[in-house]
Amino acid sequence: MTSMTVVPQVPAEKLTPELLRAWSWHRQGLDGSLAGESPAVVLDKVGWARSVGGANTYLTLFARAGTRREELDRLVAGREIHELPTARGCT
Repeated sequence: MTSMTVVPQVPAEKLTPELLRAWSWHRQGLDGSLAGESPAVVLDKVGWARSVGGANTYLTLFARAGTRREELDRLVAGREIHELPTARGCT
């Protein structure tokens, strides 16, 4: 898997707020383009999911692919996807 994405070049005069918003939603997978994809594919495409020990990861994957918690719990238990703990100033 790779997170490399080809982004077409758009002339600066054509960069409208609407175009930038659409690109951002697409890049994050919030436009429906990741519907039904596996959590591994979603994480590969969007890069990562912030958790901070809460429900954010579940919400991230549900919003993008419709993944249910039971499936995520099964994938985590089987080590198909995992959380990588890190230390930050906010924790």
